Amino acid sequence: MNSWMWVALAAGAAVLALLAARRLTGRRSPTLADVVADGLAEIWARRLGVPQDRIRPALHGQDSALQGRVGDQVGKVACTFRQEPDAERRHLVQVVLDCDYRDGGSERVTMRTPWRRVPSDVRTELLRPGTGEAVRTWTPA
Repeated sequence: MNSWMWVALAAGAAVLALLAARRLTGRRSPTLADVVADGLAEIWARRLGVPQDRIRPALHGQDSALQGRVGDQVGKVACTFRQEPDAERRHLVQVVLDCDYRDGGSERVTMRTPWRRVPSDVRTELLRPGTGEAVRTWTPA
């Protein structure tokens, strides 16, 4: 190979590395609040009379007034993560959200979530041999 070809290959590799780094920088790791929002944002938006797209930012502390309203209604959410036993669905995790409201009511939502949307500590636990389930509790801040 000529030296100019090596230079072109190195420049191409540098551009690809820069693009990959730029994409990864904008991503944040999924949190338990993200999973709760994925499953319960629509229900909570109806209960609170707000647009659904305001729930996730509120759970992350970006809307303290709405965050307080969620906290006034929600006591806790038990989040049960189960690894899919079917080899063709191993990229999915079954998530059961049991929401207990302060007024005594409750909601249960069952969903399948992509592995990449599961918080890292839960993924780590699910990867341990003999572990088919991980349970976490989310409470409003």
